[in-house]
Amino acid sequence: MTHRNVSEHSDGPAAGPCTVDEQSTDGLTLALSRPRPGVVLVRVVGEIDLLTAPGWAQSLATAHQDLVETITSSTVDRARDDDPHPSRIVCDLTGVTFLGAAGLSVIAEAIDRAGDGAVGLWLVADTRPVRRVLHLAGLDRCVAVAARLSDAVGGPHESLAD
Repeated sequence: MTHRNVSEHSDGPAAGPCTVDEQSTDGLTLALSRPRPGVVLVRVVGEIDLLTAPGWAQSLATAHQDLVETITSSTVDRARDDDPHPSRIVCDLTGVTFLGAAGLSVIAEAIDRAGDGAVGLWLVADTRPVRRVLHLAGLDRCVAVAARLSDAVGGPHESLAD
């Protein structure tokens, strides 16, 4: 597994410098960043299968724990009363070329964690193969799925995982 820290500008609504922790293993690249306070963006590129799903699962679990700790320490800006989950994990799946059953299990686990109400979960998927698998598994009825990253990172939303 390769780890790399890079600085880049986010493409979210509050564009500015952010730090990205990037990991690559067995054909899957994961990049974690914070495009705005209270949001952890997990970009996934490659194939999510039995071999690569555990690394993605660990990234999502770590992101959830980090956000819960942030909420507990009251450092998240909660000025948006119209947003029931100002803290959220956004999984950008636009670079995913294959989503197998192991990947669906990872999503189901993340939905369960989001069910505690402290941290919302959004998926970003714009390709037919990924959206179709989410639909066939019924996960698109359990979690918010957006076609554009900006829809998931910014603005208010309702968590469908409640």
